[in-house]
Amino acid sequence: MVWEVHKFGGSTLVDASSIDLISQQFSDSRDHAAIVVVSALKGVTDLLQELIACSERQDDPIKLYQIILDKHSNIAMSLLDDDELNIYLSDMNGDLKTIEKLLAPLSEMHKLPSTSVDRILGFGEIWSANLIARFFKAALPKDKVTFLDARDFLITTQTEMGITPLWDESQQLLENIINKEDYSLVVVTGFIAKDEKGIQCTLGRNGSDYSASIIALLVNAHELTFWKDVDGVLSADPSVVPEGNIIEELSYNEAMELSYFGAKILHPKTMTPAIEKSIPIRIKNLFNSSFPGTTIMAKAHENERIVKGVTGIDNISLLTLSGAGMIGVPGTANRLFGSLREANISVLLISQGSSEHSICFAVASHHAELAKMALENEFKVELNSHLLSGVEVQDNCAIMAIVGDGMAGAHGVSGKFFSSLGMAGINVKAIAQGASERNISVVIDRHFLNKAIKAVHSSFYLSEKTISIGIIGVGNVGQALIDQLADQASTLNRDFNVNLKLRAIANSKSMCLKESIANSDVISLKNDSVDKEFSIDVFIEHLKADHIPHAVIIDCTASAEIASMYSDLLAKGIHVITANKIAHSGSITAYNQLVSDTRKQGFHFLYEATVGAGLPIIKSLKDIIETGDEVLEISGIFSGTLGYLFNKYNSNQSFSSVLAEAYEEGYTEPDPRDDLSGLDVARKVVILARECGHHIEVGDVKVQSLIPEAIKDVPLDSFMSKLDQLNDLIDPYLSKAESNNKKLRYAVKIDIENPSYEVSLQEFSHDHSFSNISLTDNIFQFKTKRYTSNPLIIIGPGAGPEVTAAGIFSDILRLSTMLAVYKLPVNIE
Repeated sequence: MVWEVHKFGGSTLVDASSIDLISQQFSDSRDHAAIVVVSALKGVTDLLQELIACSERQDDPIKLYQIILDKHSNIAMSLLDDDELNIYLSDMNGDLKTIEKLLAPLSEMHKLPSTSVDRILGFGEIWSANLIARFFKAALPKDKVTFLDARDFLITTQTEMGITPLWDESQQLLENIINKEDYSLVVVTGFIAKDEKGIQCTLGRNGSDYSASIIALLVNAHELTFWKDVDGVLSADPSVVPEGNIIEELSYNEAMELSYFGAKILHPKTMTPAIEKSIPIRIKNLFNSSFPGTTIMAKAHENERIVKGVTGIDNISLLTLSGAGMIGVPGTANRLFGSLREANISVLLISQGSSEHSICFAVASHHAELAKMALENEFKVELNSHLLSGVEVQDNCAIMAIVGDGMAGAHGVSGKFFSSLGMAGINVKAIAQGASERNISVVIDRHFLNKAIKAVHSSFYLSEKTISIGIIGVGNVGQALIDQLADQASTLNRDFNVNLKLRAIANSKSMCLKESIANSDVISLKNDSVDKEFSIDVFIEHLKADHIPHAVIIDCTASAEIASMYSDLLAKGIHVITANKIAHSGSITAYNQLVSDTRKQGFHFLYEATVGAGLPIIKSLKDIIETGDEVLEISGIFSGTLGYLFNKYNSNQSFSSVLAEAYEEGYTEPDPRDDLSGLDVARKVVILARECGHHIEVGDVKVQSLIPEAIKDVPLDSFMSKLDQLNDLIDPYLSKAESNNKKLRYAVKIDIENPSYEVSLQEFSHDHSFSNISLTDNIFQFKTKRYTSNPLIIIGPGAGPEVTAAGIFSDILRLSTMLAVYKLPVNIE
């Protein structure tokens, strides 16, 4: 007969409805007979342990007896008819009296013998299996159902590796029972067995799961299914990575590695019997049984994911034995690990350098002091002779591991792993990788374990690739950026699995910090109805949440104070994106320090929107330089506002009227003098010149101001009422240009070969590219060694909050690419 084995744990044995749900898994026609292995009802084993502890304390346990009885009787009354209920409760009352007798000796002693403990704890499985078998007989009339006590066939012996079944004897006993009748459904107690002397014992931690795997081997099962309250094995602990993915398939080796390093799958020992017979193991959710769950098999099918899971163990101590006396001395490692074996200490991780100068290993923290004493005793002579330096203990550590069969032979896995830890600001204390290459383990500070798991999980495309975003400055540009993020969020998530989480916004006075910023929050901030005063430290603390691996602050202000914070932000592990020109055009000393800090910190600083709004000016210039070309000259029209003004201005319409119109349309700064002064253009000149290696200040740029001296410093209202004075200043330039049959433009010329920097009114022929831009376009012309006779030209909109926001958005996506969380689409022709 071909058997399936199904295991139902305590998390699925909650109440009458869950047991009814279990019966439904067997109600349809099946190809194979089924063995159902059950744990105790949820919480019952804990109640039995508390019953023992209560009796050991000489407290009255009567309330616990009643709770245990009520828990079972309430479920039984919902599932069984009166006759079966009376028999079941009668048997259970007899068992409770047996427990009373087993606990009676505690009136004279303070500790119950282990054999009595095993007997008492085993009743939970007996009660649940008996109940379920009785219910199945009525609920599944097509099946021949029986209850089977595992003590009737499962014989074990104690070895150095723990309790082990006597396979031949157990198999023969089980075959004699199940082959005696033509059973199609057998309900078996998990957790309990008996030893060679016939004394009841338990299979220890995860004993019911181990029972199921043993039985699967004994009957050479077609499949072994563990029914739980989760959809399958997750790529990381859901309490750490809520967006973790269900792993469809795992190899036995991957599952063993993940479970050994803390993943809540199955205990490694549990899987061993099934592995021996290559029995597929499935993890399914009783409460979502249509979901396929996870299958564990000898060899999983090839998967696009190199790394299957990320996991970790907390409360670890790292011990190091070091000294020159170890170099070249045979047997040192044997003595070290032999002394730990004698102390009954399990080693979780080992690392030794090729110099043989030191060996470090990790143990559970509660074993650290004992391990140190064992080593000091073993190497007493060498330590006293100063051949060894001593035993160093580092507490408060954790082990984190990545696991996947696909890692074997794959290039760059280690690099990506350690890069993601470095980007998250996490230091590695020790490293271990086996020859199989399916596991890389590191020891880190335990306080950073969750952050490390999140960062690495994201790095290997196991979850939504999440970046925590904070925006400072929610004026026109900031609002446009927020709108663009909202519009594109679902597309980025769906098509590229990237999650840009706007979690913080601020202006100069106040801020709003949430897991997800809504448009109503932006409105509240603008209306000064947010009562949280702006603090950059609090802003950063919220932004750099441990559960999100990457954080970026976006500066949409023109604030020198915010610009001065960039180095500190980078030092704290926060990426920076800015449209603020001040940092890159301020003092050369501050600029050089910022460049140095950016290189040292390893975090990204992007500033494309400081020059050409949404145009790729900085990127293009960097590409020119980095590919070995030499820039000779940069020229163009760098202001969308001034480009618009001189596109519209002609002899038929005065400059003042064009400016007034542009002001009303919102094309200028709130104070048009910020455009007319040329200072904004001069800052762009400085930024580009510095990219070319010139150490210049804004004062080195020759700037022609378009503001008459008489109205340069008057209040804005007064300035706007005296715009006619602009005509007296600018009309002569237009007249001269028109008389020369040319067009007037406010243009830039940066001579890189013979350094000079000029921003001024210039004349251009009608066929010149600078004469033929549209309205608010910017135009940048690069003459280089490669682009001499035919310069490289970049042209496009250069004014308006939407295009500036688009430039910032482009930097966000570029940052995502740098962090390996966003793949730009690649077209292959």
